[in-house]
Amino acid sequence: MKKYVFVVFLVLCIVSCSGYSMTRKPKALIGSWERTIKNNKTEFTARLTFNNDLTFSYVVEDPIIGHVNTHGDVSIMSKKMAFLSDIQCKGAGIYNYYIEDNRTLIFKMGNDICRVRKDVIEGVWTKVK
Repeated sequence: MKKYVFVVFLVLCIVSCSGYSMTRKPKALIGSWERTIKNNKTEFTARLTFNNDLTFSYVVEDPIIGHVNTHGDVSIMSKKMAFLSDIQCKGAGIYNYYIEDNRTLIFKMGNDICRVRKDVIEGVWTKVK
């Protein structure tokens, strides 16, 4: 009997976790997103692009001194995203994310020690293409 309980438990774990693979690529996320960022006394528009190969690029659309473009890899699990190998920040930054109507992307801070990334990623982004 204990053997059957273990097998049922194992099957339930596999089925419940199957949608949360680290390589999951939500189609709604792929593409470019923009938002206006207010940082200290400056305001600028940035574009965040996610590619099919789970890479990202962050581009400052308005030339602002001190704000640079960056790129790296992301890893996705359920509704969390980890920004990895970001050329501007050391270590991973983990954020909760939500997509509404395939047009609005919302990032909420999970855990990130990189202040620069925190200041620009967290917030509401709008799909541009």
